[in-house]
Amino acid sequence: MKVFLTGAFFSIYEEETKRCDRYVKVLTDFFERKDIVTRDDISEHIIKYDREHPTLSEIELNKESFDYEAEHLRQSDLVICDISKAVMATGIVLGMAHEMQKDVIFAYERKPHIGILVTGGFPNSTFIVYDTLDELDLKLRKVLTERGYGKSQK
Repeated sequence: MKVFLTGAFFSIYEEETKRCDRYVKVLTDFFERKDIVTRDDISEHIIKYDREHPTLSEIELNKESFDYEAEHLRQSDLVICDISKAVMATGIVLGMAHEMQKDVIFAYERKPHIGILVTGGFPNSTFIVYDTLDELDLKLRKVLTERGYGKSQK
């Protein structure tokens, strides 16, 4: 059982690193760490940027990195996507997840700007809305438990 974690996570931003770390903390109670693929796990293949002055214009996607990420997605059984921020390429990943009929859990921090961005209608999906990382922790655990995910599942 593999899980693909995507969305608002770039290690160059402290807030996003904390969010990603919280997801991984929860997920390791349900999955082996080796079976959790995060953006940081594949970032060297996905993005190239000037770490001292990162901007979207400096992020470069190429066919090799796209194929690398797509292969990890293909091997995953569950996709968890945090959409608290718009992140380049997340829409592509979600389109591929839809085409591959992956089970998807969306989560996002309740903020005024999210609004209509998330309206549902994505097949095989669940939405989690959270105000704090502690609330995310509790809600994600609940959804994973209700869906029967766990280390004993193959």
